[in-house]
Amino acid sequence: MPDFNRITVITNSGLVYDLSPFGRAFSESSELLTREDRAASGKLRRDIIAEKMTFSLVYDNIDTIALEQFESIFSSHKDEVLTLEIVRRDSVGVDKVTRYSVLMRPFARKRGAKGLWQGVTVEFVEV
Repeated sequence: MPDFNRITVITNSGLVYDLSPFGRAFSESSELLTREDRAASGKLRRDIIAEKMTFSLVYDNIDTIALEQFESIFSSHKDEVLTLEIVRRDSVGVDKVTRYSVLMRPFARKRGAKGLWQGVTVEFVEV
């Protein structure tokens, strides 16, 4: 049974990381990869090559355990294509699982109060 709002990273070796939902804001954006040039008539032409997604997980505050999970994923799999599994609820209330092949980008962190970390934004970019 899918778990609404679950986001999971799966490595090529089969390791599964369920990412912490606490304090998380999630956003996704799409990018069109295009080629543009002018025709002989001067008219602008655009070829859409592909549409790729960027997934951002923004944590205002995150605990050390969750941060270490991201550090582990990045340090062990930074050059590996990962599977990002996202569970979304559709308009009729059914949970749907979607999988994307992604690379993880490096991320920054800042030490906060009481063992928490602040301003952590983790991005995954579709390959």
